Amino acid sequence: MFETILVTTDGSENAARAAAVAGNLAATYDALLVIVHVAPLFVGLNEITEGPQARHLPEKVRGDIEALQTQMGGWEQTPFAQVPAPPSAVAFLSGVIVDEAEDIARKQGAKNIERMVSQGDPAAEIVAEATRRKAGLIVLGSHGHGNLKNLVMGSVSHKVLQLADCSCVVVK
Repeated sequence: MFETILVTTDGSENAARAAAVAGNLAATYDALLVIVHVAPLFVGLNEITEGPQARHLPEKVRGDIEALQTQMGGWEQTPFAQVPAPPSAVAFLSGVIVDEAEDIARKQGAKNIERMVSQGDPAAEIVAEATRRKAGLIVLGSHGHGNLKNLVMGSVSHKVLQLADCSCVVVK
């Protein structure tokens, strides 16, 4: 029934549950499972340095962050400062998020897994990847690590449901 299943992840608990469901479905249908993570266009330095993965940052990424902080001269610590994180930090954390989803999916029996990491508008990137892959199903969490913009504009899951040409399963 499903040759290709796409699952989205942002590292949230709902995304982990979606990865488990997608892994089970991929095993059941012997389907290719594509794990997709789309980092937003802007990832703040404070999201990287204060997040749960901060202590796991590789030395190169730590060096990039320290160089940025030196360049900013402490300005990044002022209230409301919006300083973009170094690309190396975004790439590292995106990899960690996809690794976690892949581990969950494999534990559910998924065998044929591919990964896609990008940066941009999450809903648009997810739908575009599903179209490119001719996915028969998209599995996604009902809500993830959203921000204030999502409250105003609508959640990623809602946008994907509206834009996707294939079936979607929303996991709570």
